[in-house]
Amino acid sequence: MSNGFGDSEYYGVVQIGTPPQPFNVIIDTGSSDLWITGSTLTRGTTSSSSASLPAMGAIGSPSSSSFASTGASFNSSQSSSYKSSSTPFRITYGSGSASGLVGTDTVSLTGYTVNNQAFATVSQASSGLLSGDVSGIMGMAFTSLSSTKAVPFWESANINVFAFGITRFVNISSSNEIEPGGVLTLGGLNSSLYKGNISYVNLKSESYWVIAMDAVSINGQAIPGSQSDSVAIDTGTSLIGAPSSVVRAVYSQIPGAGPASGSYSGYYQFPCGSQTRLSLTFGGISYDIASDDFNVGAIDTRGETCLGALFGVDSTGSTSTTSSSTPNWIIGDSFLKNVYTVFRKQSNGNNSGPSAVGFALPSDNYQALLRSAGRAVGGGVTSGSITNAKSSAKLTIDSRMARSSILLGLLASTFAITCS
Repeated sequence: MSNGFGDSEYYGVVQIGTPPQPFNVIIDTGSSDLWITGSTLTRGTTSSSSASLPAMGAIGSPSSSSFASTGASFNSSQSSSYKSSSTPFRITYGSGSASGLVGTDTVSLTGYTVNNQAFATVSQASSGLLSGDVSGIMGMAFTSLSSTKAVPFWESANINVFAFGITRFVNISSSNEIEPGGVLTLGGLNSSLYKGNISYVNLKSESYWVIAMDAVSINGQAIPGSQSDSVAIDTGTSLIGAPSSVVRAVYSQIPGAGPASGSYSGYYQFPCGSQTRLSLTFGGISYDIASDDFNVGAIDTRGETCLGALFGVDSTGSTSTTSSSTPNWIIGDSFLKNVYTVFRKQSNGNNSGPSAVGFALPSDNYQALLRSAGRAVGGGVTSGSITNAKSSAKLTIDSRMARSSILLGLLASTFAITCS
């Protein structure tokens, strides 16, 4: 899997069709649909969708992004196993929307293959929804959230557990445009990436990966009213969305912080030299967010004023979510870089336990191990190892990675997929 937009967007290579056509797709636990850009794609704002999802890649919104996807497009005429339909597809994310038609074909991700998997071929998409070599999105949430009501690939493939360990390059000035981004493990865990036990928090329902959060603190100061039973763990969101009242309370504890303006309206800014320690508590265990992950980057030429990773999801503007069914919190990559994260679905006939999200503290050499999982080479291609729990086989793939940047001009990096 790969990481684009400076530690903000994680994607991997999926194969679709007969013979297989490879595509980079965002791996998004905040949605459930699989879609790929089609050969007839028109860029521009699509019409409104009946599906409203949490902000995905929030600061890379269509209104501010100057980058367009150069990823491959699916050509259905070149696949002997593709079956078309007249079923329309429409979906809206926090960073744009897409529409097209639903069809079925053979879909493979590493060693997992599903025949007649439903997915959408997108003919119209917001200009800033995808960037670099990304061709689409693979939703990793549950069937009930799917706008097409199709069973998501991971459920069709009986992948009842998958886990993320993602790297941090946004604060490394010597980083290349393309860098290793970490490890996604399908069908099992990677015990070398965490220490101690995994602490699981059971889901409230099988839609989003929504769990309860006990508390929030900033620099050791507890934030009143920050407990929530509606917290979505979302790899497709760059930052952390929270109720506006909590956001205001957090930034009030940072000297010199205040609402940002202009193209950054809806976010907060603070002095770049501030040392912040935002902590989130799940299942009675507090997890710290590194100061470098809370600091998204400078928004002035002098490098004195920086943007914070915490934004309001119930405020007005491009960062807002308006559907009453969406979670109160959206926990994205700014937090997930600081933990090893496990997504578990209850499986009949074994002792896997109820559906849950689990967190563990990273191993002592966590970042070094993640970076060694994939190494950037010439031409924007990264070689990464992939292990499949079903066969215990190791494969090696080459995948093209994004050459792009988000609104703040942060470095892009790559993310290797493993399955074990």
